[in-house]
Amino acid sequence: ESDSGQVLLDVPEVRASLSWRSLLSLRPEFRFLEIQGMDLSVRRSEDGTLRILGQSLAPADAGRGFSVPVWMMARHVVLRDATIRWHDDLRKAPELVLDGVTLRLRQAARHGIRFALDARLPGDMGSSLALRGELDAGAAPDALQAYAHIADMRPAAWRPWLDLPEAINGGIVSLQAWKSRSDSGDAGTSELTLLAEVRDSGWTLAEGARLAVPHLRVFARAPWMFRGTTGPAPDAVRFALRSQGVAL
Repeated sequence: ESDSGQVLLDVPEVRASLSWRSLLSLRPEFRFLEIQGMDLSVRRSEDGTLRILGQSLAPADAGRGFSVPVWMMARHVVLRDATIRWHDDLRKAPELVLDGVTLRLRQAARHGIRFALDARLPGDMGSSLALRGELDAGAAPDALQAYAHIADMRPAAWRPWLDLPEAINGGIVSLQAWKSRSDSGDAGTSELTLLAEVRDSGWTLAEGARLAVPHLRVFARAPWMFRGTTGPAPDAVRFALRSQGVAL
């Protein structure tokens, strides 16, 4: 619990396997850890400070990162049927609850970490969320390789937590995004790829005109340069758009 009495983490069931190295280090080192039904709260305060597991990370300290809990240092961690609660005081948004969350963390080569997260989305936000990623130990945040997929996303339902164009007034989106290392090999440079399938979308244009788009497919790829990286300017954004049955 926090100093104010708020529950930060609730863990009803745990299975673990200790490493023999625990005998040498005189501290618990887990080979495998499985947690069932964990309930975790994450909060962003009005000044943008992120609070999780009793730790705080201000926007100015974004490069510092968190101290990793001992249980997160297991070679293989599995969270099953977990609940994650997101409290955003900065946006004054209602609590966002993801349940049925499965998270797998596994140590990868070069002492890095691979992760996979799957969750059900609440209400009419969509059907499911999937995240995959890998980060080498000691690497800059830009070295993260990641993939995200949101199935049957309804953009209007995300407005309390995300800034979306007001012109969007309907539709269902299946969104996939990749962040990968750039083919150029330049340090600190990555590529961001976006693929979206939009169905039954509506857009409000100038002077109240409405654009109905039964089907839209969007592809975009752009360089992603980490803040503070020096070097030549990135290439232009690659963009493709295909639609069917557009009506005004």
